[in-house]
Amino acid sequence: MTTRLRVATHGWGVHRSVGAALRAADVGGTVTIRAGRYREALVLDRAVTLVAEGGPGSVRIVTPVAPVLVVGATVTIRGVVFEAPPTHPGTSDGHAAAVLLDQGSVLLEDCTVVGAGVVVTGTTTATLRRVTIRQVAGDGVQVTDDATVTVTDCVLTGVGGCGLRVVGGRVDVTASRIDGSTGAGVLATGTAQVRLDDCVLTGVRDSAVAARDDARLTVTAGQLVDAHGNAAYLTGRARITMTGVVATGSGYSTVHVGGQARAELAGCELTGSGEHGVAVVDTATVQLTGGRIDGARLAGVHVADRGDLTADGATISGGTGLIVDTAHRPLLRGGAITGTGGVAVQVGDECTTVLAGPTLHGTVHGGPWAVLRCPDPGPRSGQPPGQPAPGQVPAAPAGAPADPADAVARLLHQLDQLVGLDDVKRDVGALVTVMRLVRLRRDAGLPPPPLSRHLVFAGNPGTGKTTVARLYGRILHALGLLTQGHLVEASRSDLVGEYVGHTAPKTTGVFQRARGGVLFIDEAYALAPTGQGADFGAEAVATLVKLMEDHRDDVVVIAAGYPDDMARFVASNPGLASRFTRTLRFPDYRSAELVRIVEAQAEQHRYRLTGSTRDTLTALFDRLPRVDGFGNGRAARHVFQRMTERHALRVATTPGASEDELTDLRPQDVPDDAD
Repeated sequence: MTTRLRVATHGWGVHRSVGAALRAADVGGTVTIRAGRYREALVLDRAVTLVAEGGPGSVRIVTPVAPVLVVGATVTIRGVVFEAPPTHPGTSDGHAAAVLLDQGSVLLEDCTVVGAGVVVTGTTTATLRRVTIRQVAGDGVQVTDDATVTVTDCVLTGVGGCGLRVVGGRVDVTASRIDGSTGAGVLATGTAQVRLDDCVLTGVRDSAVAARDDARLTVTAGQLVDAHGNAAYLTGRARITMTGVVATGSGYSTVHVGGQARAELAGCELTGSGEHGVAVVDTATVQLTGGRIDGARLAGVHVADRGDLTADGATISGGTGLIVDTAHRPLLRGGAITGTGGVAVQVGDECTTVLAGPTLHGTVHGGPWAVLRCPDPGPRSGQPPGQPAPGQVPAAPAGAPADPADAVARLLHQLDQLVGLDDVKRDVGALVTVMRLVRLRRDAGLPPPPLSRHLVFAGNPGTGKTTVARLYGRILHALGLLTQGHLVEASRSDLVGEYVGHTAPKTTGVFQRARGGVLFIDEAYALAPTGQGADFGAEAVATLVKLMEDHRDDVVVIAAGYPDDMARFVASNPGLASRFTRTLRFPDYRSAELVRIVEAQAEQHRYRLTGSTRDTLTALFDRLPRVDGFGNGRAARHVFQRMTERHALRVATTPGASEDELTDLRPQDVPDDAD
């Protein structure tokens, strides 16, 4: 027979403290607590039920030191308020807990947790039903290890850390709300698996939902409203699936996917972003199915670095509907793309994208290598038959040959538009002149002059080496001296194996992918490290030398790195010295050139620099030491990104900001340093 014990602050036949009743209770017993305030900490290490006799909120258990409650058994608690002193803001370890669920199977129902949060660890199975967590200095709920947690109809408000932090285990959240957390609304890390169904996250001062490492996050229906950061942020190898979600009013990009992360967005409405509707960077991938992206200040969708995108039937709009600046070939099928500034699609000069059937409202800029296949919408009123409708891009005939002279001129113009690099441009121009002669002699049946097309690019990071290498390959392709002209990037880790017999096949595989184009080896000097005896890098170099000889008319190899290190690399093998006979030197950018790079970035994203802003930028770049590792163009792009962030924070506090205020970058937006 199970016991039923009562607790009250006064009266006959009752326990004066909850702890005393728990010590007297049998396994499976029930303790009912009369309304009142009880100053004690509880440890529940046996199966028991705690019930607030007067209903939810009538019983308050308070301690000056957290945790208030530690559970290590199968326990049910109903209607109790647990109040702990606030911990240091942002604390996210077990000591921040008002309630620590460490073992067993636990049900918290109609309870309130104040001052510190709920931590679930170990293999605990916990259910939180109609629980309110408020005025918490650290995380609202933290889940670690292999715990399994179900959260239903709960409210987390005034949380100083993350609303829900899941480091491991599995969490299912249904019909719950997170308001105004200082950290992310939901943060999944490690191998966590988190599912949100019909939840509302609003006013979060960081990202509404975020995932990194190998975490998996599923968001179905629900709303992500007015996040100061991103509505959804992914990095690492994280995965997110969002279905039928409404996300609006985010300070930065509504959905940001970076690292090697992957996002699948189906039927979502992403509106009112401070930057992009969807931003895809690094080597991340995004699948868009249906849905609507609207009201982004910069671009509806921006794909950069080596990111990739597939969109089916999505309606996309923004300052520019779609911006593509990636080595991949994003594919958009059906749907519609609109640019509020008149540009529906902007494609990087060295990029390719496929538009298979979307309706375009606006023009397409850039991308001479873009493959644009748009439907003929039919003539509009007063439009001659066979002419493309305004805002539509006619499809190029499949396999239509390009004029080589026009293609080379266009590519040389792109090279000339790069900031700085005057000597590099002159050297490439001279090489193109020689290559034209090679082609003329070949067409006339004459043998070509002795010439090595392989190059060394010597310079610090961020000086445009990869960009020039890509253009060089395109130029040789336009001249008919390379069959494809594509660029394959590689580093030591791509070429050197981990054990004997592994390096040669690995190097050969990379080389074969580059056939018909350019093999760009970054930090090539790492193949000949100093101060080491036997190293697999030497085998990679020897393999490369032989492949370069066997396929000398089919591949161009460009070795890049720091100037002094590249001289040592070429001298490390006689075969390299005979094949790399020309070095192009990429100097560090001067301050004025770095300002021009920032200005070019600003123009691309529809910002403006005032004269005083340029002066402040120049002063910033003048202060930066040009030491080894200086980022050059990367540093300039990083400064621009920080300027837009500071601008967003400044303008966000300006009610009814004008168009000038939304686009002008001012001296106060320039950071104090480039870090």
